[in-house]
Amino acid sequence: MEECGDLTITGSDLKSAKGATLVKSLQARTLSEELTNFEQTEEHEGLQSCAEALGDAKLLRHKDPEVKLLTACCVSDVLRIYAPDTPYSPDTLKNVFEVLIQQLNGVRDPKSGSFSRYFYLLERLAMVKSFVLMIDLECQDLIESLFEVLFDVTSKEHGVRVEGFLLEILVGIIEDLDAVPQPLLDVVLEKVVQPAKAEKPAAYALARRVLQRCSNELNAPLHHFLQSCLPNSTLERVESDVRDEWPHLVVEVASAAPDVVKYVVPQLSEVATMEEEAVRLKATHLLADLFESGQRVEHDYPALVTAFKGRLNDVSVEVRRAAVVRCVALVQKSALLSDQLLPDLTQRLFDGEDKVRATTIKAVCGACTLRVEPFAELLKDIGGRIFDRRPAVRSAARAGVCAIYARQMGTEFKAVAAEEVSPPEGVEWAPARLLQCYGAEAGSDPASRLELEDLLQDKLLPSFADEADAEALHARALTVAHGELAPLQRKAFLSLLRAKRLSQDQLRKWLDLHRAVKEKRASGSAKEEMAR
Repeated sequence: MEECGDLTITGSDLKSAKGATLVKSLQARTLSEELTNFEQTEEHEGLQSCAEALGDAKLLRHKDPEVKLLTACCVSDVLRIYAPDTPYSPDTLKNVFEVLIQQLNGVRDPKSGSFSRYFYLLERLAMVKSFVLMIDLECQDLIESLFEVLFDVTSKEHGVRVEGFLLEILVGIIEDLDAVPQPLLDVVLEKVVQPAKAEKPAAYALARRVLQRCSNELNAPLHHFLQSCLPNSTLERVESDVRDEWPHLVVEVASAAPDVVKYVVPQLSEVATMEEEAVRLKATHLLADLFESGQRVEHDYPALVTAFKGRLNDVSVEVRRAAVVRCVALVQKSALLSDQLLPDLTQRLFDGEDKVRATTIKAVCGACTLRVEPFAELLKDIGGRIFDRRPAVRSAARAGVCAIYARQMGTEFKAVAAEEVSPPEGVEWAPARLLQCYGAEAGSDPASRLELEDLLQDKLLPSFADEADAEALHARALTVAHGELAPLQRKAFLSLLRAKRLSQDQLRKWLDLHRAVKEKRASGSAKEEMAR
């Protein structure tokens, strides 16, 4: 039998061993442990025969999962010992890497009984940068497969060491490539857009770290790809599985590696003014996403703010509506944008298209139910829209104002004693304005009258249904609203509330009579009253 120097297990042993003997030969305290202790600088007679046996398909493709895992661990040490050279032929090395990539799937479950061995395999391959050898073999398909596996196995349950080794393997390959091909770039990019971003947050985080660490290496291919995606680009089209996601990619890359897109982002102001409505609509959302990303884009690229303001005045109704909705969110988050956008946003309350006016009202009122600032002045103009000539617009204004009034008053009831509650700041005029509208339209517009009655009776004041002292709290809220009304308005308001109470009493009485008739307990006079 051929001896292997310091090794107690020979290549012949591995080739002839079967079943439990083979597993035992590969386990700790034998070959696996001995290879672990080998140093790269040492010469070991006979190691080549063991390396050849480990690279044989008999072990690499063994049907026993434990044998395959132990073989992979031993091979990872062989690659470490021989690095930067290798004892394998190119064809054998390809087979070796196929198996190593498959085995890394085991890193997925840190609670697995074999995880310590999978971790050992990952650690060895990361520290020695063994996978870099695939570049010289021109195994592009294997490199892509490796990237897919590493992104797929990463999990929030992993510790920082596992995350670090996964990152080192990915970064190591990218750094050694002369050029990053688009298919490999796609594997990284598809992890930072939906649905992968939401479904695999750990892979999303790992991909962002790759973009950050490899910003220099990815600068040229990523810039070229994104530049080719711009609707106004003159570059030849770059085919990619994530090409349609370019707006989201711009936002993600601007956040992770801003230098990569520093020449792409300024061009978005031109994209936002292109002739195609769909392009301008997409640009509107892209600009808003950039402003919301927290990268101070509005400071670094003021021309983009100007371009976004232009979408508030776009010739397209749909673009204006989209710009309004995104504008409201931006005004809430940024003082700088608030100062620049509010004047143009206010003008949309007077837009010639009723859909734009209604959208503006709904967006602003929706934001104000949580916090009136910075829309206090805008709310006064919304108060004027409750008289709008278009039913959809005035209904939106009325419902929105009522919702703000009720929410703000309800919040104050929770913050201070009931007797200290005051009219909601910014919309204290709401009851008077609604009653003014009721007085003007009740006799001529039945639909408007019913709408206003419903709002004044049921929506204006907060609900205290879950409170123990609901009646007292409701009475206090009614007193607060009543105090802001003129004498005639007070009379009308109380009349509406009495009418509601009367209707409720009549309905309750009818239900009682109906129940009595059904149970055959009603007298003849009761039946006559019910009929009436």
